[in-house]
Amino acid sequence: MSDAHAAAGPRMATKAAPPRRVGGEANEEAVRDEPAVGLVVTGIGTVGADGFDFRTALGRHGYKYLPAASQYFLAAAKRALAQAGPDALAAVGPEERGAAVGTNSAAVALHHTMDRTVTATGAGDLSPVTAPYFSINLFGSRLATEHDLKGFNLTFTSPRIAGLEALQTGQRALATGRARRLLAGATEETLPEGEPGADTSEAGAVALVLEPEPAARSRGVAVLGRVGVRSFFLPPKVAASAEGPSGRGAAADALDALGHRPDRPGRHRRPRRLPGRRGLGGGAGREGAGRVDSGGRARAGPGGRGRPGAGGARGRRPRRAGRPPPRRGHRGGRGERRRLPGDPGCRRLPGAPGRPAERSFRSRSERHAGRARRRRSERRRRAAHERTTEGERPMITRLEGSWCLVLGASSGMGLAIAHELAREGVHILGVHFDTTDGQEKAAVAREEMRGHGVQAHYFNANAASARTREELLPRFEELTGGAGIRIVVHSLAFGTLLPYVGAEGQDSLTARQMNMTLDVMAHSLVYWTQDLFTAGLLRQGAKVYAMTSAGGARVMPHYGAVSAAKAALESHVRQLALELAPSGIAVNALRAGVTPTPSMERIPGSDRLAAYARDLNPHRRLTRPEDVAEAVSLLSRTDSSWITGNVIGVDGGELLT
Repeated sequence: MSDAHAAAGPRMATKAAPPRRVGGEANEEAVRDEPAVGLVVTGIGTVGADGFDFRTALGRHGYKYLPAASQYFLAAAKRALAQAGPDALAAVGPEERGAAVGTNSAAVALHHTMDRTVTATGAGDLSPVTAPYFSINLFGSRLATEHDLKGFNLTFTSPRIAGLEALQTGQRALATGRARRLLAGATEETLPEGEPGADTSEAGAVALVLEPEPAARSRGVAVLGRVGVRSFFLPPKVAASAEGPSGRGAAADALDALGHRPDRPGRHRRPRRLPGRRGLGGGAGREGAGRVDSGGRARAGPGGRGRPGAGGARGRRPRRAGRPPPRRGHRGGRGERRRLPGDPGCRRLPGAPGRPAERSFRSRSERHAGRARRRRSERRRRAAHERTTEGERPMITRLEGSWCLVLGASSGMGLAIAHELAREGVHILGVHFDTTDGQEKAAVAREEMRGHGVQAHYFNANAASARTREELLPRFEELTGGAGIRIVVHSLAFGTLLPYVGAEGQDSLTARQMNMTLDVMAHSLVYWTQDLFTAGLLRQGAKVYAMTSAGGARVMPHYGAVSAAKAALESHVRQLALELAPSGIAVNALRAGVTPTPSMERIPGSDRLAAYARDLNPHRRLTRPEDVAEAVSLLSRTDSSWITGNVIGVDGGELLT
């Protein structure tokens, strides 16, 4: 049994009771005193399943395939932290923050689905998107990842009392110095139909921000309440004899040792509940489970699944000696169990204090109708969730607040894409490799982007170097704050324009120059994608774009090495699209028409090429970098990865004629 005290006002404290003798034997471990720490609540967040949308509560990216209960608790924790203030966690280091989550049935639905897949078609058909979430510690570890809680993260699954254990263990951790801030609470998901307790199971979450009282006072935040949990061990021999007179006395003594005797109001003040959903996780944010009924017999309150707690059937009176057990289906005096005040289905009417003047019971047909309504509601909710996670047509989404990495961001198409996305509210990470003059132009462009109210960070480094990736990836993780990178643009244009076989007196292409051209303009796409994906920066819904040209399939003087690089780049795009499709990441090549950029101007005879392309193009003009930027913006406005592995023409119909 557990006894949780949650006071709504700041003046209510919990006193520890001394050990008592239970059942005539000394039991030094029967009562565990509350840790000597003034633990207060500074933030409360609650979330219910009805009308919950993770996109609105958390964001569109990174949460879609999480179990519903994990989404509930992340949303509840976000609300609790908002109430506790922006410095609730920032005031201490990551190693001084902890998480403790209680749940009874949060992962049952996910495990049922996985079991059916394994038994029906084999483990090879498990979805790579949902399979990582089989771990029962997902709920604590995902919360720790979200808020950088490195002190500890725990998930409790003890039947009916998981939420109380989360609070108790978290409280002890703060008392022993394992952490100075705690995110604790409980989360639940409704049980699948046919599972015991499915009719009365609940869905939602409660999260509390807990910290020592001096810390809360120094921050100047309101103290919403105090939380304390104490537990004791009731020997099985005593618990088994609880129906007898001596057993009732032993159980009453045990509860008296905790200071919780509802039948002695002068000795104990019943705690007031913190706001929250009843019963989630076995009692987080509500009264404790242990209580004594009107006959003096110890009973446990409702559990996290909405069923009677351990210690006796809900509302059942002790059977008289020699009386046969009641038969099911009979009323009142002919065998049906009677209900006590406070039980579901028994309404208290005006009368003497503490006693019902009349009892009103729901008929059998009413009970069946209520269960049928709950089942229909649950089926509709699950069907909507499946449509969202599996087959729902992706909606066009806003790019505002996401991150884009542009390789080759100081000129040409890369710069135009960065400007366009910045106007859409996208934060920019730019990598370029320029001399002093180019760096000054990049700095001007960066400030212009920041003028749109976004973050813009430029790095002057060789994007084709492995050392550059090693140095920049940790920096990207820090800047994005764990949000990941939604858009990656590969626009590196640096290669040789020498012919394969030079005329007499002319230089010819060397092996070193060929390798350099392909490494910069083609192979670097593979290396950057590998490292970004391994670091967790590329997630479901991300887009990768590589800039190619018609030269990948056509020939022209001085373009041999670049043409080979473009052909290799398109091949890399197809292979990456194949391998990243299970993760929901789209990879495409954008084939721009002849575009006036600094790279094009270096090609011998580029002026004649531009005039020829202008005459051929149905629009009677050349492709502009802004045309390509608009295409990137448009293609990135969906979470779908169904458009992938393509070479998409952005040339105004240049190749049609």
